[in-house]
Amino acid sequence: MPPATDLPHGFVDLKTLWLEKNLKVQAKEYSVIGMVVDTFAPIVNQRGDLQVTFRIFDQRLFNFFKKSPKGFLVRFFTRPYSSDQLPQDLTMGDVILLRQPIDVVSYQDEPIIRPYARTPWVLFRSNSIPKPFFAVGYAAKQRLACEASSPAVKDGVTESEQLFVIQLKAEVDHLIGRAAGQADGTKRPAADTLESRRKHPRVGGFGPKFKLIEQLRDRMFADICGEVVKTFAVRSGDVELYVTDFTTNPQLWSYEKPSGRVTDTHDETMHEPGRDGDDFGYSHSVKKTPKGFPGPYGKRVLKVMLKDPHAEEARSNVREGCFVLLQNVKCTFVPGTSVLQGDMWPDWDDPTRVKLRLLKNLTTPEIIAIRERKAEYLVEHGPPKDARGATRKGKKQAAVDDRRYTSETQSSRKSGGSTRCSHGEVPFMSLADVLDMANKRHNNSRNTVVPFDLPFVNAKYRTRATIVDFHPSELHDFAVQREIDPQERSEFSQDANWELTPKWEWAFSLLLQDASGRGKDRDSCAWVHVSHLDAQFLLGNDMPDPTDLRQDAKLLAKLREKLFCLWGNLEETKSPQSAQTLSNVPFECCIREYGQPVDIRDKSENASTDYIRLYQLFGVTIM
Repeated sequence: MPPATDLPHGFVDLKTLWLEKNLKVQAKEYSVIGMVVDTFAPIVNQRGDLQVTFRIFDQRLFNFFKKSPKGFLVRFFTRPYSSDQLPQDLTMGDVILLRQPIDVVSYQDEPIIRPYARTPWVLFRSNSIPKPFFAVGYAAKQRLACEASSPAVKDGVTESEQLFVIQLKAEVDHLIGRAAGQADGTKRPAADTLESRRKHPRVGGFGPKFKLIEQLRDRMFADICGEVVKTFAVRSGDVELYVTDFTTNPQLWSYEKPSGRVTDTHDETMHEPGRDGDDFGYSHSVKKTPKGFPGPYGKRVLKVMLKDPHAEEARSNVREGCFVLLQNVKCTFVPGTSVLQGDMWPDWDDPTRVKLRLLKNLTTPEIIAIRERKAEYLVEHGPPKDARGATRKGKKQAAVDDRRYTSETQSSRKSGGSTRCSHGEVPFMSLADVLDMANKRHNNSRNTVVPFDLPFVNAKYRTRATIVDFHPSELHDFAVQREIDPQERSEFSQDANWELTPKWEWAFSLLLQDASGRGKDRDSCAWVHVSHLDAQFLLGNDMPDPTDLRQDAKLLAKLREKLFCLWGNLEETKSPQSAQTLSNVPFECCIREYGQPVDIRDKSENASTDYIRLYQLFGVTIM
């Protein structure tokens, strides 16, 4: 591996680009590589252009900022009908390469990388970048999976660029992890214990800035998920939001039960300050916990001050008992105390951006964990009186919420509760609508004299389906030996003592049926291919790399156990001697539609197109 200072030829590090922003650096002459550390929702600006914005880091820029790293802003522009020319669905941890020409402009004294419409780019997904230990393979003609602005740009990625991508990902991940450890003053556990898994769910979609309340420290920026205990509008137009995730932080106020007894045994001398108009006591005179405080008691509730536009969202939509996600909350001590509170100010880049999200899906891992901790709290301390408000309306709303949670949880367990689907932004539709047998979405009747049917469209869908068949018919054929490049074979064959080890990859297909179960007919079933990378994502991080499954009985058994969670007793029902009926449940997944040229030898005389429409499964993980 090259050291972090060895940039590929023609590239400039982000620190140099940042420092030379006032020297009129000729950025058009340089290319850059960075890891995505923040993303923004795509918007259409006033000129009608689609704007895609994200922030990137490299090692030098991170070390340069140290105390308040925020990343180098990158902003793409294009016309909405050309959105496929931009990087799609970026997530934190992806690595992007921008080749020259690029432009650097200044906005409010901050430099912004502005790629041109013709700027080539290459995107390496986070889950496809290996650890540095495996980098030697990518110095020997092995290719990293990537997406690019064109096939030629994708093929032009060099070995040194691949190695630097691997190095960059590992080093920035390490720097971010170390900075997080220094910020909250805690040591990271050497192993994942049962207790840490219970408190800190491993699966979630809130990103690396997500923190539990117990992890918050002074001068930390964090994303917080919690249940709203109380809202309070102040005269300035701000909103005070009191949230809890039922974890304890010693730097929060200790709320007492109405009897005056402090429930937090860690600090029995802690009393609560109060003031007129401050329902929950953030001033310095001492008074008891206000009447009607719904709990939880002890040091479990965080006060967050909201400015517009977040305050307006809270006034309009947030009620007690709701679950919310608060993004980029600044945690600071209340002046003159060592007690934490949160602040949410307008976004620096986009003052209209609302960073308060109302969470209506109560089956996400974070909310399930909060509900479990809440249940443990109620078992230990008992249910508070009028916890949802003494009014009949409050009690009725509490009952509705509890029924909804129970219903959604049971539905989740019955409907693919053992899987997790990513890409929530992908439009949802039934499998029958995806197949579009009537060609309603594949008919091109606009701007043309003679309408015609498109053989396929490059599109992504999210749907619910069950698996009713698979191919190959035997599980031990789900891994195939990868063909070795002739040039790679010839290079290794020059060494008489070197034996080239065969490499294996996942390759199989699944027959999906619409979740409505309208029968195993042509209009509601589709074969979807599962590629090697998508299969790795499907099977999860605990599944080893594929080998010869005919020889590896242990891996075959693990694969069978994993897939049982996905398709139930499907494998047993395929046996000729079996009298079982299929018993599996629908699950949510993403499907990618694409086209493939028809082999001239397979093309029939009546074929109306030179392409065949195919589908690929992606974005779903077996838990």
